Amino acid sequence: MRKKSVYAVLIMTPRWLLSPLPLRITIPVMVLLFSLIYDVINTWVLVTRETRREYLQVQRVALAQAAWLADAVLTFQGMDNGFPMLDRDVRMLMEDRKVTWAVVCDANRKVRYSTRKEWVGQEIGDLLVEPRLSQLAIAASSRREPSAVTLSRYQVAAAQPMITDDPDIQGWVSMVTRDPYDTIKEGQWEMIRLGGISAFLHLIACAGLWWLLHAFLSRRVNQLLESTLNLTGGAIKSQPLSGRDEFAQIAHALREGESIFQQLVENIRDVIYLMSADRSKMLYLSPAFEEMWGVKPNMSNPEVILEQVVIEDRLIVQKMLDPLIEGKKIVNCEYRIRRPDGEIRWLESRAFPVLDMDGKMHRIAGLTTDVTERKILEQQVLEASESERRRLGHDIHDDLCQRLAAVKLGVEMITDKIIGGKLEDAQRMTASSSKQIGEAATLARNLARGLSPVNLEGEGLLHAITKMAETSRHLYNVPITLDVPDSLPIENATTATHLYRIAQELINNAARHANPTSIQLELVEEENHIRLQVNNDGESFSVDETTQGFDAGMGLRIIRYRANAIGASIQFLPNKRDKSGTYAICLVPLTSCKGKTMKDII
Repeated sequence: MRKKSVYAVLIMTPRWLLSPLPLRITIPVMVLLFSLIYDVINTWVLVTRETRREYLQVQRVALAQAAWLADAVLTFQGMDNGFPMLDRDVRMLMEDRKVTWAVVCDANRKVRYSTRKEWVGQEIGDLLVEPRLSQLAIAASSRREPSAVTLSRYQVAAAQPMITDDPDIQGWVSMVTRDPYDTIKEGQWEMIRLGGISAFLHLIACAGLWWLLHAFLSRRVNQLLESTLNLTGGAIKSQPLSGRDEFAQIAHALREGESIFQQLVENIRDVIYLMSADRSKMLYLSPAFEEMWGVKPNMSNPEVILEQVVIEDRLIVQKMLDPLIEGKKIVNCEYRIRRPDGEIRWLESRAFPVLDMDGKMHRIAGLTTDVTERKILEQQVLEASESERRRLGHDIHDDLCQRLAAVKLGVEMITDKIIGGKLEDAQRMTASSSKQIGEAATLARNLARGLSPVNLEGEGLLHAITKMAETSRHLYNVPITLDVPDSLPIENATTATHLYRIAQELINNAARHANPTSIQLELVEEENHIRLQVNNDGESFSVDETTQGFDAGMGLRIIRYRANAIGASIQFLPNKRDKSGTYAICLVPLTSCKGKTMKDII
């Protein structure tokens, strides 16, 4: 449903909103459109107001002319020669070209005087003119006040009643019609002309605005694009935009994101890289590259990097990114490089595609990690395991096998004694062989305990740690105190074995290298983990903040290896209270102690 609604919105959205023009064009065009719309509306309002004003002006002139004609009738009606003079005044109105016609009606609405002779003697209602003229005459006569009306865009009529005591002319009305078209048309064209001038001035102003915006926005946009490209291209020291405009604010926001990104990449020992989709140009390399590879990066030619890859691994690196083109989401490989100082380092690289809006691969990003320490640790663990197997083989061959061979020889001699009838000698030799068999059994038991020290039946881990502490106490002649609970929720045999070996190695390291007067081992269950802590009061252990002391020797490397295998963390802290000795703390998550493997947990 959501996809359909988004699709419907995209369909209904105008195309110019989905792919807008540059601001230097969009803003002037929008200003011009709004200005033209304003000019059209303003011109229409002005034309309408001017038309109304002109109509009112024409009505006032028509009323004045109707009043003048009424005064002439009142003046000349009673005179002997009044008719010719009145007829002359009526005809004088025709000199005004905007007067359509003028009439004087009596109370019966018959035309007495008119600018058109053919109308004299006829009723005003019978004339082929506007029917509302009769209504206008009646209204003016009945109300005894002048009236005016706009009949059409070409005619305005005014009626003036004759207010007099003369019964002969009571109810008479003078009427004048004027043609306002030319006057109104002139006013309308004047308003349209002024509107056109205003629109032209706005067009010129928008052209000037376009020029200014083109100069300003082009420069600011180019600066912003350059700053953004510098960010993605690795130029961390690029200068931000000055000013208070929106571009400066966007650049400032980019700079804050760049600052966070810079702090991250400068404090990560792994190399972050970004390259073009065709792998022809390296766009970004984090500062860790120079430390890891020992050379400064060549951004223009990524192939130069391959020169440091050992010859046997170059083909692997060259083919590493090919699956991304075929649509694979992530690729990784391990290879070796030779630093300028001749040191060989193992690296692990992971890469993934960066997709654009169309889902096509736009760039390639990745992460390179130095795994040399892991490789060394794995080799040392293998060597330690092989050494332990050889030691056990030597012990079995040189001791246990010799004892068993001696027992075998003794049994054969006992057989010979019995056959020879020397029973006393056979009895003495049988006792000696029995003693040798007991010693061989004890030796085999000790060897077996060394191979598998932890028996998870009951509280095997706690018992094994207790026995290991007693053995170490006698071996190193150092007091070892234990603070362990009655039970621990450890069901995983792998976790129990690694925890036992970590405790054994920590005690051995403290006893051998710290020259302590006492060692304390504490094993306790806390809220979300089990804490194994080994304290000593001997010489303080020098711990490097970066490696946490794991580069000091193979023993500590193996401790780290075992801790990582069960998801635990290991720390070495100085004893600040007594200013001597070291606290070794191993925290094992309770999830690793259940009856699951680390693969299940991860």
